[in-house]
Amino acid sequence: MSAANVELVRRGFDAFRRGDAAVLAEVLDPDVEWLGVDAGPRDLYGLGAVQSALAALAVDDFAPGEQILDAGDRVVLLVRGAQGPEGERPGGACLVISFSGERIGRVLEYRSRREALVAAGLEPPDLPTPLAPDAPHPSWAGAAAGADVNGLVPFTHVADVARSVAFYGLLGFRVERTFAPHGQLAWAWLSSGRAQLMLAAADEEIDRESQGVLFCLYTDDLASLHGRLAAAGVRVGEIVDGSPGPRHEISLADPDGYRLLIAQLTVES
Repeated sequence: MSAANVELVRRGFDAFRRGDAAVLAEVLDPDVEWLGVDAGPRDLYGLGAVQSALAALAVDDFAPGEQILDAGDRVVLLVRGAQGPEGERPGGACLVISFSGERIGRVLEYRSRREALVAAGLEPPDLPTPLAPDAPHPSWAGAAAGADVNGLVPFTHVADVARSVAFYGLLGFRVERTFAPHGQLAWAWLSSGRAQLMLAAADEEIDRESQGVLFCLYTDDLASLHGRLAAAGVRVGEIVDGSPGPRHEISLADPDGYRLLIAQLTVES
């Protein structure tokens, strides 16, 4: 099947160079997804959107002699930028292509050949350099090294991503990235200062009574945030003393029943 996939990609790329929309329609799945390097306006969903984007590209911007590499269930397409008067132009394409049946189902863009080959499993990923045997181990407050985890983002399944985005917007979270196939918001990455959160549409009904996670959040002005939430109609508890934890904190639930504890940041804490 992999040889057939390579030939399918070659046929599609040749059709792009010729501007042959009919062949592209045969090669691409009706629900094809073309995802850019960064989520957002460059993401394309559906045959019409992908065809329109390809038709708008200048074929002359791509040099001949593309590479099509077999990666098993995926294919890597590497195209150099065209030669200009001062050498090769920046750009080109580094794509990892997967399939839906006998058609192209998804195209993922990467910034470099190396990134595309690693993503397709054709080259090994870069591994962190381990600590020397006599090197001091970093504390939790220091820079992580070696195999230490140095980031964590809660990934929560919710019934309605847009509703949760609006709720967390009351806490100051802004939308950084989204994924919305067919116009339906299915995933969002939110951030507020050093706080980050990912939301994804749940495949099953959310059980509000069995959420076993407590989110601890922090603010510089708990009283003002409490007033903002109350004015927006959010059911939020009074500010209480959480000793031996934070001395000023409130508790509330988000739209899916996840419990939030929001504490006042102080010099002591």
